[in-house]
Amino acid sequence: MVAGSEGVSHFARLILAFTAGYCDTLTFLHMGGVFCAHVTGNFVLFAASLARGLRSEDYLKIATFPVFVLGVVVATVLVHRAKRRGGSWLKMLLWLVTALMMLAGVGSFSGSFEIDVAVTLLLVFALGMQNTLHHFAPGPMTTVMTGTVMNTTAGLTEKYLIRKYDDCSPPAVGPGIGMGAFFLVGCTLGALGAVTIGFKCLLLPALLMVALALKTR
Repeated sequence: MVAGSEGVSHFARLILAFTAGYCDTLTFLHMGGVFCAHVTGNFVLFAASLARGLRSEDYLKIATFPVFVLGVVVATVLVHRAKRRGGSWLKMLLWLVTALMMLAGVGSFSGSFEIDVAVTLLLVFALGMQNTLHHFAPGPMTTVMTGTVMNTTAGLTEKYLIRKYDDCSPPAVGPGIGMGAFFLVGCTLGALGAVTIGFKCLLLPALLMVALALKTR
């Protein structure tokens, strides 16, 4: 079972990291360079678009930021409400993200550019909600790996080069390495899915999220 409101298991973080990497790469390839998890990266891409000349699809890059923020706001309000009622906020949050992923997965079969835009923004909203998890259950990030890589590298450096932890236990670095690996695998499979199947391969992470939500107490 995946831990409830007391914390988030390493298994859950691995699945969430895989899902984020998969969806991020899929939307980047399918939607002409739009990140759904690394939304701040879209600022760079939008600025580059300004330099070369804007196209209509470039405005989607900048639109992801307010949608992501809205996802965080909604998730934060709902988690606090679940806590006041004594329910499992983690289970509630995972099921909401799962429902959005499933809706996006169904929409990915349309073949319409307008629906693909809506699906992308739906994923941005869902990953904004997923990101909020780390505000309530501190631990390695699952949607972006920069901070996770930094913490893991710093921990390994202190352990083996500085030997800071001679008299006490060093922090665990295995979880960060595992999450980075799962994120990379997710990115790879998302890329392969994008070029072979197209947007319809979004069903894979959606089904994984269903399995994760079902295992959560």
